[in-house]
Amino acid sequence: MKKAIVTAALALGLSACGAAPELTNADVDEMGQDRALALLECQIGKVYQEKGPEAGEEFYLEEFGSLQDGETLQVRLWEEGYTCEEDSYTR
Repeated sequence: MKKAIVTAALALGLSACGAAPELTNADVDEMGQDRALALLECQIGKVYQEKGPEAGEEFYLEEFGSLQDGETLQVRLWEEGYTCEEDSYTR
């Protein structure tokens, strides 16, 4: 199910930007899908590590389900403190 949600998110044009003090939806829109997926995988890994598998899955699904039009999951997770160094999601 997680992969289907990630695929759906990418289909909506989600992508990532380099590690910066702030990540915006405009930054996200400028990047390619490979980096978007890599950033999202890094962020989700941090969510699961902090909350555990079940609570992490629930948190992730709630965040994804509450996105507004034009909002990206990467930015939402970044704002929640789930940031990643650029080298961890640059392929």
